[in-house]
Amino acid sequence: MSKPTLSDALLEALRYEHWLRFYFVDAPEGADDADDPLAASLRVPASAAEASRRAEPHLFPLLEALRGRDISMEGARDAVFRHVALRVGADPADPAFGERLFHLVSDPDFRRGLDAFHGWVQELANGEAPAGKAEDEGAPPFALWQAAFRAWEAERAVRHVTSIGAYADKAVDAADPQDAADA
Repeated sequence: MSKPTLSDALLEALRYEHWLRFYFVDAPEGADDADDPLAASLRVPASAAEASRRAEPHLFPLLEALRGRDISMEGARDAVFRHVALRVGADPADPAFGERLFHLVSDPDFRRGLDAFHGWVQELANGEAPAGKAEDEGAPPFALWQAAFRAWEAERAVRHVTSIGAYADKAVDAADPQDAADA
């Protein structure tokens, strides 16, 4: 199996980590929001973990790194970056790898793609976008979740192109009448 590009590995790992958090975050019972509003951990049922291990064996180490642990931005970031480094054959502690990641996440095209994904996740949270068919635990398989995102992204692209076409038609309609008479 060939190694993925850094961009592909990072996007997949970020999406997988979001999928895990979206469906399997568990706030501690009896926790008072005033005590620690961010107190939560990742609780993936054994059946969902096994299904993911079979379907995405290359992502399973990331699930194992996060499962049962308190959720924090730093912990998730470190687990994702370590996973990505190992996927692409890099040393997670190598400053050159950190530099490559920095350049990638600073790239405007990469940021736009990531922002689109975050927009879709927000629409999911608001109940405005489909997430794929849910399994027993209430979570669709990761592959279906990714497919739902790609479908949403494609639909969004079509709407964008269609709106540009409508704008272009308006620009022609608003053209100087003298130009039309000269033609």
